Amino acid sequence: MEQQPVYNKILRWLPVVMIAAISCITPIEFKVPDSEPLLVVDGMITNEPGPYTVKLFKSFVINDRYENPVTEFGAEVILHDSDGNQEPLTEVDRGVYRTGGIIQGIIGKSYYITIKTLDGSRYESEPETILPPGTLEELRYQYRSDIEVINGNQVPVRGFDIFIDGSAEGDARLLRWKMTGTYKILTFPELKTKVTDRGTFPDPLPCSGYQIDDDGGVEKVGPCVCCTCWVNTVSDFPVLSDDRYTGGQEFNDILVDFVPLDRRLFYDKFHAEVSQLSLNKSTYEFWKAVRDQKNGATSLFQPPNALARGNVRSLNPEEQVLGIFSACGVSKKSLFLYPGDADEKVLPIDTIRGSCLKVDPSSTLNRPDFW
Repeated sequence: MEQQPVYNKILRWLPVVMIAAISCITPIEFKVPDSEPLLVVDGMITNEPGPYTVKLFKSFVINDRYENPVTEFGAEVILHDSDGNQEPLTEVDRGVYRTGGIIQGIIGKSYYITIKTLDGSRYESEPETILPPGTLEELRYQYRSDIEVINGNQVPVRGFDIFIDGSAEGDARLLRWKMTGTYKILTFPELKTKVTDRGTFPDPLPCSGYQIDDDGGVEKVGPCVCCTCWVNTVSDFPVLSDDRYTGGQEFNDILVDFVPLDRRLFYDKFHAEVSQLSLNKSTYEFWKAVRDQKNGATSLFQPPNALARGNVRSLNPEEQVLGIFSACGVSKKSLFLYPGDADEKVLPIDTIRGSCLKVDPSSTLNRPDFW
C-alpha cells in the first residue's frame, strides 16, 4: 500500500536506479524516497529456453554510487508457476539469482517470484501470464544524415534508424519493442605506455602478447588475448504499442532505435536484434511510466512524474519496493549493418591502448554464434 507521507517524500528526489539489460529490463529512472534505500527487483521469464535471471539491489542516488549499486545478496528467491511448481534460484553472483532448468516458460501459464532477504523481509510479485508475442514481420533500416540542435548547438547526426513491422495475436496487443546491438571492438594493449620522471616508456599489458625486451623496446612473445572483444548495447528507451489505439492487430513503421555511424560500432559490422515482447497490463503500465519520465526529463513542460512502481510488493505494507518481475512472450528478428550501407565513409577505429575487456562492462572475448 502506498502511504501518503512516503509519496510526498518521493516527489523530492530523482535518483537513478540501474536495471540491468537482461531480457526486457534496461536502465530506468524512478522517483524514490530520500531516506532508506529501497529494494529493486529486476527479472523476467519468457517462452524462450532459460535460464531466467533475477537481480536484487538497492536504489541509489546517481551522484553517490552510480557505478556500484549495493546488491542484495544471500536472499532466498523462488520461482512459482500456475501449476503449483516451484524452483529455488541459485545465487551465481552477488545479488544475481538464476534458475537451473526445472521451470520452463510456456505461453498461457502464469509465473511469479517470492523473495526472502537476509533480514527476514519478504516480497512477492504479482502473477503474470506469458501471452502470445505475435509476429515480428519485418526488420529494416534507413540511413539518416541530419543536423540537430542540442543544447543550442548544431550537431551532425549520422546513422541508421531501425524500423519494424509487427502484428499482435488475439487480445495480446500490449507490446514492447527493444533492440540489442552487438559489435566487434579492436584495441591495442601492446601500445600502452607509462610516464616516469625520465620520460615516457613502453608498458604493454601482459595480455597483449608483448613484453619489454633487453633494449627497452617491445617484442612479441605470444598471441594477444585481450585485443578483440564483442560488446552489447541495449536500447534504453521503452518503445510501446499505444494503448489508446489497440483495436488493430498490425503495427507498422515502428521506429525502435537509432544506430550512430560510429568508428567503433562499425569497425567490422553491427548486429541488430529486435525483440517483440507481449506485456501484461501491469508491466505495460510500468514501462509507460518509465517512458513518460524519460520524455518529461527532456521537455520544458515536464508532466507530473508517475511513480514507476512495478509489480512487486512487500508483505510489510509500510515498506516500498521498486522494479518488476515480468512474464513476456518473445518474437525476434535480426540483421547486420555494414559500413558500406552508409552513404558516407566510416573513419578507421581509434587507438585504444588497453584491454578490450575494459571498453564496456558487457565486453566479452566469446564470439557470438551469429557472428
